[in-house]
This record gives sequence, C-alpha cells and structure tokens, in this order.
Amino acid sequence: MSGNAVTKSPLVQLKILDERLQCIQCHFLLNGPLQLQCGHRLCTPCAVKLKQQSSQTLFCDKCQKYVESSKTFHDKAIAKEIECSVITCPQCGWTGEYRNYQKHLKEGCQLIKVSCPNEGCGEEIIKSQLDEHLQQCYRRQLCQLCKKESCTCRDQHKMDLHLGTQKRNSFGKKQTLMKDCEFHFLKCCFRGNDVELERHMEESQKDHLLMVRNYLSCKSPQKLNGVTSIGDNGLKLLLYTKLDKINEKLGRNENKENGLQIAELQGQQKDITFRLTGVEDLLATLQASINEINRTYEEVSLTLQTLQATSYDGHNIWKIPDITRRRRDALLGKTVSLYSAPFYTSRFGYRLCLRVYLYGDGSGKGRYISYFLTIMKGEYDALLEWPFQHMVTMTLVNQKGNNNIVQSFRPNPTSTSFHCPKSDMNVASGCPKFAPISILDNPEFVVDDVAFFKCDISVNKS
Repeated sequence: MSGNAVTKSPLVQLKILDERLQCIQCHFLLNGPLQLQCGHRLCTPCAVKLKQQSSQTLFCDKCQKYVESSKTFHDKAIAKEIECSVITCPQCGWTGEYRNYQKHLKEGCQLIKVSCPNEGCGEEIIKSQLDEHLQQCYRRQLCQLCKKESCTCRDQHKMDLHLGTQKRNSFGKKQTLMKDCEFHFLKCCFRGNDVELERHMEESQKDHLLMVRNYLSCKSPQKLNGVTSIGDNGLKLLLYTKLDKINEKLGRNENKENGLQIAELQGQQKDITFRLTGVEDLLATLQASINEINRTYEEVSLTLQTLQATSYDGHNIWKIPDITRRRRDALLGKTVSLYSAPFYTSRFGYRLCLRVYLYGDGSGKGRYISYFLTIMKGEYDALLEWPFQHMVTMTLVNQKGNNNIVQSFRPNPTSTSFHCPKSDMNVASGCPKFAPISILDNPEFVVDDVAFFKCDISVNKS
C-alpha cells in the first residue's frame, strides 16, 4: 500500500450513551469539550459555528437561553475522562480507548476513506481498496518496453530518461531506435533497444568471450562483419580490448557472486550458532532437571530402605559394624554413644530406639557397656496409654553359640523417661552396667568387627 496515501481524519462523530460526554449541539462524543456558563458542554467545532452567528453569546439547547461566550472554558476533567472512555469505531467496529482512536484511524482502520496519492486524481477510496485502485489509476503509466518501470504521467521526464532510445515525432508518437550488439562483427546477431541490449550484454558475456577467443586462435581468420581494413595488429588490439572488458565484467560478477555466497554462508553460520546456543541452554536445563530427579530418587530410596528396615512388632536387631573404631572413638570422647534406627511396638504403637555407650555411662562408665531404651515422639502418641509399662528385654547376641548376654526390666511408671514425650525423645533409660567392656574382645560376640544388639518389647503388660 502506498505510504503517501492521505488519510482524512473525520470529525469525531461517535455515539455514546453517557449524556455527560455528549455535545448539547451535535449530540455526539465531545470533541475538545468546552463548558458553558450554565454548566452544559459542547464541542469546540460546534462552538466555532455558533460564534459565527454571534461572537458575544452562545445559545444553549438544554437551557434554551443565551450565555456569554467569554465565560466558556476548556473542561480538562471531562477531556481526561473522554480519553479513557471505551468507544467503537463506526467504520470497522474496532473497540478501544478514545486516546487510541486517532492512531487507529491513521494506521489500523481499513474501512476509512483515503485520497489517491497520484497528483491529478484525488479520488477518495476505502483504504483496503487503495492497492487495487493504484494498479488501475489512469494517472499511472507503465513502460511499454520492459513492462517493469513505471511513473505517473506528470513525471514524463523520468519516463523519457527510462526509455532512452525513444524519440517523439510532431504528433507525440514514440519510435524505438534499435541497435546491434557490440559483437556483431563477430557474427553476434542480437539487435534491440538500449534496455534489451544492456540485458543481452550482461547475459551473454561468456558467449562473447568464446567468440573473441575462437577468432584469435583461428589461423586463417575470415573477414569480419562491418570491420574495415585496419590491419591485423589494429584488429587484434580491438579484440583484446573487448576481451579485457569481458574479463573485467566477469571478474566483477564473480566477486559479486562470491560476496553474496560469503554473506549467505555467514548468515547460515549465525543461524546455526544461534540454534546451538538454544540447544546448549536446553541441555543445561534438562541436565539440571535430571540432577533434581536423581536427588529426589536418592531421597525416596533412602526413605524406602529405612521403612523396609523398620520393625513394627516390638522386636529390633541392631547391627553395629566397625566395632574397633567405634570403641576407640568412645574412649577418646569423639562419639560416646550410638543410636539405632527407630522401631515400633506395632504399626500404630510406641516409637522407640536403642542407645548404647561402648565405653559406659554413669555408674558403668569405663568398666561396663551401657545399654538403654529411648521413648521417641510418635504420630499416634495421643491414642496410646501412658506411662509406657511393657516389659523390656535387652540382649548382646553370641554369634557362635546360645550364650547371649541378656537383661530385662519393667519400666518405672514414675520415671519421666517412660511418660509421653514432650520433645523429640525422652531421656534414655535401661541398663548402665549391661556387660563388661571386655566382652567386646570375645570373638564369639564380635565377628568380622561386627556386633549385634537386640531388644524385645513384650506387647502384653503381664
């Protein structure tokens, strides 16, 4: 579509229901609202028309009386409200705020009328039909030779320069001057006007080059068309000059083609680099997602392993590896006690864990292994009976016989260790002098540097 098309911005005549925003004269949306002395409003264009009748007064249709024109003023508050009002274009049905209406008329509305940009035409056409009109406008003139270049008839000088070889007779008719190819003396038979001849010279460079080379390589050259007797040296000089021109043109064309190819390759390289950057970003995102999935999998696996190893029948066998190292850590005070994994008396029962001091604790410190039971805070404590009163049997397992070390006790109901936990776990309670420390040197109780501690909770209180 022509960028020179003139869009006529029509007088803003938009229907609107709100009477406050209506002109009292034309009853359309206020265009440059003015407030009269009586409080009513009218458009600036309507006020100009009324002032033509009387410059001193304006007639208010609402009040049916005259008011002083000097006391009118621009109503900025209403103008701002109008700017934000939602309106509908009467031409195409576009809906939007009034502040964008003029921009819509200029750039977006295809049903508004515009003027033909061709000088001398001036016909008003619907914008969507402007392209079709410009193709048929009588002010447009196409070149009769190449059918490509065009200009308006008012720019006849431009057309004359384009035609080049055309001459006008006294009646204004055009006659075309035809010319022979520059290589007609080498039997090139092409003939045409300047435009056709220029195109022929560009397209037939290789053919002309071949004609020149064939002639120069010929031992018995034939007489040339249209060439007078200028001597062999003069003829060869003429041909070599033509040859140099052709080679020069071919070189320019090759450089141009190479430049285009290089530009195209560079464009492809940039496109590939951009795509690779996008792929690298995607791979980085996927790798981050995979790492997150792996972490989640490891957490779920650990939780599953813990659940699989958890006992729910009040019996727990605790495997403690690296006994030698752990005894040394206890002696040095690095890790004085160890905790087992939690276990339960039933699926919804008490939550418990075991605690052992390999170098003793309290009254057994330094001489005995101290072995305790710890009541932990559980999910179902509110449904259980307190204090905890079940019989507890604690065992160090003899791995090569039946001579286990066993101690049993019944919880003291007055001890807070067996009351309902108020923190994560109660104070451990059990056997501070469970077994001599030296028992861990016995190969029947420690095999492959591993010891097994066992605890059994009697579910029945008796």
